[in-house]
Amino acid sequence: MAKPWQQRLKNKEDRIRFLQGLLTKTTQAKENYKKSVKALVKRKRHTEHIGELIRP
Repeated sequence: MAKPWQQRLKNKEDRIRFLQGLLTKTTQAKENYKKSVKALVKRKRHTEHIGELIRP
């Protein structure tokens, strides 16, 4: 069973380009997440509990 995006992207180049786009999006999201966690850690150095960092 082909996924809907596979039916849309008939030729291989389009499919490869699409998948590379997905990859870059996820890596950017990971980087942004790391940056935000680092910022939180810097801001909350004085708190002892890491749980406070995770919960909003």
